[in-house]
Amino acid sequence: MDSALAAHLAGFDAEALARDRSNLGPLLETFLVGERTREASWTPGRTLLLRLRTAMRPCPSVSA
Repeated sequence: MDSALAAHLAGFDAEALARDRSNLGPLLETFLVGERTREASWTPGRTLLLRLRTAMRPCPSVSA
């Protein structure tokens, strides 16, 4: 889950994401989930990574 690599392969740069922000959300979510997953690997104790969804759209991932 490398959001920078995904953005590069999709042809997105800072200007493209500023013009059309519809792709920014999924890239940001990929980055955040990757960071939380890496953090969970060294955090003592049990970590749960959860993803919530509403009827209309996904919500940001949360940790418990």
